Amino acid sequence: MISRYRYIASILAALILLAGCGNDPQRGASLDQIGQIINQIGPPEPGPTAAQIRSGLTPEVRAQFGNAPLKVGTIEKPQLASVLIGVGRNGRVATFTTPDGVSFAFDDGVLVGTRGLGSDLMTADIGPTRRALNAGSGAGVIRIHRYLDGEDQIFVRSFVCDISTGSDGTLVEQCKGSALSFENRYQRRQDGVVIASRQWVSPDRGYLTVEDIRNE
Repeated sequence: MISRYRYIASILAALILLAGCGNDPQRGASLDQIGQIINQIGPPEPGPTAAQIRSGLTPEVRAQFGNAPLKVGTIEKPQLASVLIGVGRNGRVATFTTPDGVSFAFDDGVLVGTRGLGSDLMTADIGPTRRALNAGSGAGVIRIHRYLDGEDQIFVRSFVCDISTGSDGTLVEQCKGSALSFENRYQRRQDGVVIASRQWVSPDRGYLTVEDIRNE
């Protein structure tokens, strides 16, 4: 999911390496070298779409994951999709990870944390949200998000949310804060389990769209 970040990091590493030659009288040659390195790295290849990943998760492929719970997730900024593999559960909170180590934590299907994206959602307090979702509606529901600032210090954003049920049965959570607003959507089975959703992560990453892959 973060292959494009690694592409950029490769270019930056090349720049840093060549910057070490700052006293080289033939400084102009370094620019040519940078161009050659970038050409060798090449542009980042576009990743598969969520639909392509979903169609490729055949029963045989799922068996290779040990029949672990699987989701297909797409992060909005940048637009990247990946399979998410269930790696553990602590009470209601289930943790899923991409093959390259980005992780997502869900509390009964509600996103409560990410790691490895950059601009991560460190934690989210969503107890009232979860209860309102189970009830099918709620007004003035408070949710708390925690992020890291540029000095790796936690800062808090709070939101007031209204939750309602759409005509198609989708639960809509409309949230407003002092600086931004967002709208989450959840699709649930009759037993209340969230099977698909579009949920806010952070201003720099936008939304995560995720769908369960069910064994058939």
